[in-house]
Amino acid sequence: MNKWVILFFMCLQLQSELDLTIPEQPIVYIPEEKFLHFNSYREPPTKAQMITFWTLNALDVVTTYEGLKALPNAVEKNPFYPDRPSLAQLVIGKAVIGSAIGNNLSKDSMRYVNGQLGVVVVYNYSLYN
Repeated sequence: MNKWVILFFMCLQLQSELDLTIPEQPIVYIPEEKFLHFNSYREPPTKAQMITFWTLNALDVVTTYEGLKALPNAVEKNPFYPDRPSLAQLVIGKAVIGSAIGNNLSKDSMRYVNGQLGVVVVYNYSLYN
């Protein structure tokens, strides 16, 4: 019993204030990795431009597909696609080609490409309506 009392009093004296909080880590900049990114430019496209780009690409796929369905003699004019591509070919093509183009443009170039995509969507829509 004597040894337990001694151990108890020793433990009381061994108490210490331990700071177990994790120190705040410095902020580390991790650059955003983009799919099929080959170019480094000074002014990347804005978020709004990228949203517009992908929205117009989706509308291009839909209007192309619907136009090809509605018009049996219609052909796709994009040289990266066959004359009458399937929906899967259109979607995969837009994902790969769109990523390669969209991730390598500057802010000014993206403005031009979005304008051209808008014209293509309106043209496709006008063909079958």
